[in-house]
Amino acid sequence: HMYIRISANAEDIGTFATGFEIGASILASGRAFTYPKLIELPSEGAIYLFFRQHTTPDGPTGTTLQLAYTKSLDNGATWSAITRVYGNTGKASYWQIDDNGSGRIDFATTNDSGAGTGASVYHFYYQGGSYYRTDGTLISSSLPLTPADLTLVYSGATNPARFVYDVSTNGGLPVVTFPVITAGNEDYIYASWSGSSWSWHTVVAAGAVSSAFIEGGIALDRASPTACYVSRYTAGQWEMFRYTTGDAGASWNSAQLTTASSAANFYPVVPRNHGSTLRCVWLLGNPTSYTSYNLGMVAV
Repeated sequence: HMYIRISANAEDIGTFATGFEIGASILASGRAFTYPKLIELPSEGAIYLFFRQHTTPDGPTGTTLQLAYTKSLDNGATWSAITRVYGNTGKASYWQIDDNGSGRIDFATTNDSGAGTGASVYHFYYQGGSYYRTDGTLISSSLPLTPADLTLVYSGATNPARFVYDVSTNGGLPVVTFPVITAGNEDYIYASWSGSSWSWHTVVAAGAVSSAFIEGGIALDRASPTACYVSRYTAGQWEMFRYTTGDAGASWNSAQLTTASSAANFYPVVPRNHGSTLRCVWLLGNPTSYTSYNLGMVAV
């Protein structure tokens, strides 16, 4: 199912109207949704709801998982039938999505997931009804797109990407962060577009391989994409750090934000248009399974 709830008052998260389910109206069958992401494009008068959709409702085995969206033109009251945007047949790709506030949506995606698969990272963007490679070349292929249609950001042939953690644009120049598998560890990667090519640098090693339930993370500060919030395993615990660069990721300065924590600090997220009093939020806790967890939310 996919449920929608709309706040009773604009810009107020204290009270919400009654929720309603939209799955049956946007997709007749095969309703299996994960990873919902809302993007508003005022230039189109539209709210896009992106998600990963299985082509059958039975789960990932033997299915194609695709990035899809439904669109609302009446502030969330009704939603269109789905449009499938991207997929890699038989593979469980992971992606992140962001918009620049002026009609452009950036996508960063893998072509697979997990260790040992050689997963690489790709980028493309949407603007004015069309999809483009990073350099602005129009993608003429029919939807859904495949990895061959996109711009390669990082090749995972040697050290595969686990998933894409974040994507943002800075004056039209996208930046992507993601962890890659190394020997007994993970490296956090910062990739940036110069205007003509992609380059990537290692920010720091994660300090351990993420567990099945704690992924660490490297979140971009959209107000300043040269700053990242990083969850690292140090002194026996996942602690939070802030890293900054002045040379497109070639070198980094760090500041440790948490020390000697009693539980793991992970999954950092930087609130959009944040003020100086709320720069980053993340989860605190020690989950033991997908269905057994007791987590809090921490902010700096």
